[in-house]
Amino acid sequence: MPDFAARSNQPELMDTESLSFQDFNLYLSHLEYINRFTFLYGPVLRWLDKEHLVKPAKPLEILEIASGGGDTARQIWRFSQKNNFNVKVIGIDINPYATKTAQIKTPGGAPLYFKTADVFSYTPPIKPEYIISIQFTHHLEDKNLITFIAWLDRTAEYGWFIYDLHRHPIPYYFIKYVLKFLPVYHFAKNDGPLSVAKAFTKADWESFLQKAGIEQSRVSIKWHFPFRYSIACRKSNIYEDK
Repeated sequence: MPDFAARSNQPELMDTESLSFQDFNLYLSHLEYINRFTFLYGPVLRWLDKEHLVKPAKPLEILEIASGGGDTARQIWRFSQKNNFNVKVIGIDINPYATKTAQIKTPGGAPLYFKTADVFSYTPPIKPEYIISIQFTHHLEDKNLITFIAWLDRTAEYGWFIYDLHRHPIPYYFIKYVLKFLPVYHFAKNDGPLSVAKAFTKADWESFLQKAGIEQSRVSIKWHFPFRYSIACRKSNIYEDK
């Protein structure tokens, strides 16, 4: 039984094991299915729906860190079409197979671009208005997470958004036992509950933000069903004149 009082430091299979492109592509497809089933996309879309008012005259450039198979980027693009604002999404992922999958699944003409890069050595050529990170941070050790938060705040023009799991017994055991009965890749069966054990509480986020030098007044930490946290940060009071 995990000790939910502290983050697990056990590595996930996706971070340590090698797969063929075919197997990795299948794994990403199963992750997308799980993401849809667990309502992953709603909070980031609602956040962007409020934030896009900052620069309505030009496409918003959104940088996604650890973009995986590009499913979040595709959701953002479709949402922007329905809600009449323009976006350009650039996704980076350290795994070239993730980049290839995302490129293959990108609809023709969609302003979605994917490249292979390590965020800890990546500097965007132009500051993006917003940066998002969806279920990536639990892969990081505490010291690297603090470095990552500080990088987000330096790099984003207007703000950034993290969305990740809540470390708690309920989602851990729910995922552990439900995935046993679903036809998903075995990495998901192993890594799903482990991701929860490696995830965060609200107190964790408050500590990390403070250590990264982020003022509490600029940050909103919210809990979302089913057992995730969003951390939304604005670089300044961008709505003061609106």
